[in-house]
Order: sequence, then structure tokens, then C-alpha cells
Amino acid sequence: MKQTKLTRFLAPALLCSTILAAPVAFADRDGHGPRHHMPDEAMCERLQSGEAPANREDRRERMEARWAEMADRLQLTEEQRQTWTEIHEEQKQEWQERRDEHRARLMERCEELDDK
Repeated sequence: MKQTKLTRFLAPALLCSTILAAPVAFADRDGHGPRHHMPDEAMCERLQSGEAPANREDRRERMEARWAEMADRLQLTEEQRQTWTEIHEEQKQEWQERRDEHRARLMERCEELDDK
């Protein structure tokens, strides 16, 4: 009788702990997924040469087309389209600011690396 009670308790507890631990077990780098880091020296060289990891102009054009498609599907009036455009312009500015801040942090990191 004691084995049955123990099994009734242990089986759900084991199953629950397995389910809770699965994401950590399958994740890489402490649960943050795979990362592809390049060496600091190579990153600094790319950053200083101005070589972009991806073609941002291509992506911007695709996003513009996507936003225009969405506006068409929503059947926006001229006033609404103007607001729509303003919202996306603000988003672009925020993204650019974040990119600039990130670039500045990377440049500082490169300068610290050069000082060592």
C-alpha cells in the first residue's frame, strides 16, 4: 500500500520537474539560445571599416513596401495615411537612435580593447 501512495506522489512530481527543466536542458548558453559571436578584433575591424553585416537599404525598402501594403489593406483615408506615415517615421528615428547608441557602445569597447 505504501508503494502505491509513493508512486502516486513521485510520478507527477518527476513529470512536473522534467517539464519545467526541459527548456533549460535544450537551450544553449544559459537559456538564451544560440549566439554567433565573432572575435572582438574582427568585430572592431568590421565596425571601423564601415562594413555592414547586412544590407539595411534592402530591408528598409522591403519594410516600406510592407507598410504600404498594410495601409492599402486597411483602406486608410488620406488623413489616416498621414498619421500612419508619421508613426512609422517616428519608429525609424527610434530605431536609428538605438543603432547609433549600440554603435557608440561598440566603439567604446573597441577603444578599450586597443588600449590594452
